[in-house]
Amino acid sequence: MTSIRSAKNKGSQLEIKTYRTLKSIYPDIQRLGGIGQIMEYDLLSEREGLAIECKRHKGFSWNELKKYFLKLEDRASQWKNHVLILQANQQPPLVMIRGKITRELYVTTFENYFGLPLTKGSKELNSKTFL
Repeated sequence: MTSIRSAKNKGSQLEIKTYRTLKSIYPDIQRLGGIGQIMEYDLLSEREGLAIECKRHKGFSWNELKKYFLKLEDRASQWKNHVLILQANQQPPLVMIRGKITRELYVTTFENYFGLPLTKGSKELNSKTFL
């Protein structure tokens, strides 16, 4: 059985990896840390109007993903772009977005959407870097 702390650590690691990876294409990206719990999304690029929520779980259903994405759109309504990054155990990271023309929800790989793979590992990071 996975403990709550272990599950939170996995989620935090996905957040850190995403932050490190996207820093090269969104230099102003911020990891919201504790504020993210209040705002209910994890990363923000104000210049790009991009709000990102990261979810790491054992597995996902489509209904769960849709619920997370709609919550992100609602909580980050002041930003024009919303991205849900998700990763299930033993699976590649995926991205859920809303199509610009059809307004449908789409899922693709992280690498396909952002044009680069998710950074491996994050052990060398100091959490104080993000405060």
